[in-house]
Amino acid sequence: MNQEPNNNLFRHPSRVGWNALDDMMSPFGNDLKEAVIELGWTEDMWDGTVDQIAESHCLEWMSLSSTEQWAIAALGYTPMKWDLYPVDPRCPEEGDEEGDEDYDEDVEN
Repeated sequence: MNQEPNNNLFRHPSRVGWNALDDMMSPFGNDLKEAVIELGWTEDMWDGTVDQIAESHCLEWMSLSSTEQWAIAALGYTPMKWDLYPVDPRCPEEGDEEGDEDYDEDVEN
């Protein structure tokens, strides 16, 4: 099994295919596919066959659940590295989500 950490694995999923995750473990013995699934990724999202990403991909560390924080740590990220990584352009900008009062005001103006 591949024991090499890949700090860009989660932020660049296409570098490692979904099926390749079956044989990957973190240096701490965590199953990386389990971590990716806990973060909300599906095979289609991970392999890029749909233009969609897991919601957790767009959240700051403190907004993640404890399970999501575990999964991200299993992928090699510290809270600081996670929050400093550039936001994916597919993530909604603050205030752009439907049902957000600021978004509704912007649309009306």
